[in-house]
Amino acid sequence: MTQVAYASASPRAMRRDYQRRQQPSSKRVRRNQNTTSFTNASIKHVGPISSLLLVGTLVTIASLLYLVQITKTSVYGFEVSELKNQQTELVQRNETLRVEAARLQSLNRVESSELASEFAPASELSFLDN
Repeated sequence: MTQVAYASASPRAMRRDYQRRQQPSSKRVRRNQNTTSFTNASIKHVGPISSLLLVGTLVTIASLLYLVQITKTSVYGFEVSELKNQQTELVQRNETLRVEAARLQSLNRVESSELASEFAPASELSFLDN
């Protein structure tokens, strides 16, 4: 090592300079530099049992979410099938009512009704002119 001449240096300055030279260059504190060093000791590792529990918990949560979605889908499918059955029944009832309305409005039915038999036949037709 080279000797540094300290003409009027104090013992404190000499000690500080000696301590700086003893530290490796990567550990020295320099001006305007961050003084925090990060090491692997600050990183925490998870053990095999903890990681197994973590994976198991994640799989359980994913399975529960999947089951909830499947249940909702099946419930909606059931509701859709019920509504389709109801629609089919209403369409059939509508067709039945249309046929019934057409039968009741037919001319033969009106002429043969009891109410129509009480009417007197018209002998003379007259129209009003304005």
